[in-house]
Amino acid sequence: YAENKSSSVCVKCSTGVGPTYTSLEGASSCSRCIENYFWDPLGKECKSCPSGAVCEGEGAELRTLTLEPTYYRFSNVSDTVYACLYSKLCVGGNRSGDDSCATGAKGPLCSVCEAGYLLQDGTCKSCDRISEVSPFVYVVLAILVVGTACVFSLKRFKPDVWDTLEKKGHDFMVWAEAQSEILTPRFQIVWTAYQIIAQTQSTVGDVSYPRVFEKLRSWLSLITVLEFSVYIPASCVDEDYNFYTSLVLVTTIPLVLVFFVMVHMAWKVRKVEKGRSRIIACSGHIYAIVVIAYVVLPTASTALLQTFSCKTFIEGDEDYHDKHYYLSVDYSIECGGPKVALEDQAEERRFFLNYASLMLFSPIGGPVG
Repeated sequence: YAENKSSSVCVKCSTGVGPTYTSLEGASSCSRCIENYFWDPLGKECKSCPSGAVCEGEGAELRTLTLEPTYYRFSNVSDTVYACLYSKLCVGGNRSGDDSCATGAKGPLCSVCEAGYLLQDGTCKSCDRISEVSPFVYVVLAILVVGTACVFSLKRFKPDVWDTLEKKGHDFMVWAEAQSEILTPRFQIVWTAYQIIAQTQSTVGDVSYPRVFEKLRSWLSLITVLEFSVYIPASCVDEDYNFYTSLVLVTTIPLVLVFFVMVHMAWKVRKVEKGRSRIIACSGHIYAIVVIAYVVLPTASTALLQTFSCKTFIEGDEDYHDKHYYLSVDYSIECGGPKVALEDQAEERRFFLNYASLMLFSPIGGPVG
């Protein structure tokens, strides 16, 4: 290159500027880079090609930087490249932001599905191809309805049969209580194992499991981690469904169950004379409340703690950049920051205060109780 038009001698870029620089013939500056480097017009320098980007041959530039599939960057002026959470949702190429996402995907790292799409098996599937409610839900509801009808029918029309069943149930509870020292640890081991299996989707990440294992994990998710989206595609039913909505369900349903147990306990105690007999009558209900607390404690505690975890992403380079903050468990939700709308910040603070208070009852109050 030659800095001045009057220069009679050209200087080699690798000698005059640096080993990573080059230029076109007759250029007045070294504004091109060798292979595996790209030109940053903001800093006016050559930078090493980031992991996930392709800088083949000379002349790679920041704005035209090509990404490998499964990688993402926020804009064409950003030299920070991120590995996507779901490999199928990032198509790569000479694109950035939502333009680099697969059909139906959007948002940070293409990890959010657009309205009318549901995140399932690591990809955004159209709601038109997904039945709104799994048949499993109808089966469970049918069993509950039939079971409730049978109970009322027996108590009303076959009181002798009901008394026999109630006595057998009482005998079973007495036997179970006698065997509690043996059964309780075994139940805890099995239940903990089920919870670990059910949580593999969120803890291990974008891993393809055998179909049989994935089916087992989906079934266990509903029972052990209250993952209702497995059987009710909530995002297709409600476009505004997100982690906050799920959090309300996870923390409210156990409280509702405890409320009904306490109502039944109060109704039963009224029929019993005062004294030790009332304590005995309440023992089964108290045990039920303890079991509910034990079963939901890991799930509720995990969900509550996830409310306070945010992740920072950088758009730009080290010298000129913007920072984006998103909830770690749901990138569709922005954490507090200067670019978050005031109404969104108010909603975030409201959720923060509500679930900070619930922390006293689940991850702290549960074990203490």
